[in-house]
Amino acid sequence: MTVDLDDLFAQAAAQVLQPDAALVSRVLADAAALQPVQIVAAQGLRRNLSPQRVLWTRLCALFGGGPALAAVGSAALVGLFFGVAQPASLTAFAGEFVMQAPLDSVELIPAFDTLLTGE
Repeated sequence: MTVDLDDLFAQAAAQVLQPDAALVSRVLADAAALQPVQIVAAQGLRRNLSPQRVLWTRLCALFGGGPALAAVGSAALVGLFFGVAQPASLTAFAGEFVMQAPLDSVELIPAFDTLLTGE
């Protein structure tokens, strides 16, 4: 090939492609049609809410809605339960995987010499 690859990339970068105005208007119209109406309604109702309800509304919006907030809260409570209660079956199950090697023999950050020898 007589043309260098860098020259081809330079030519491609020099060309500025503009989308058609009709395409842009159709895309923006489709995006506006798919926007949730609930957000606009919630912003209108927010003026009449107490500060506590505004906090919950913002918290739900932060997590992506009420169901997502409920899922994160449930996962946090289950994790707290397993951390505090430690059921016997969970301890036996985790002990098989965690306690295979003593913690003194586990090298989390290997030395450079270990990487060179390939051990």
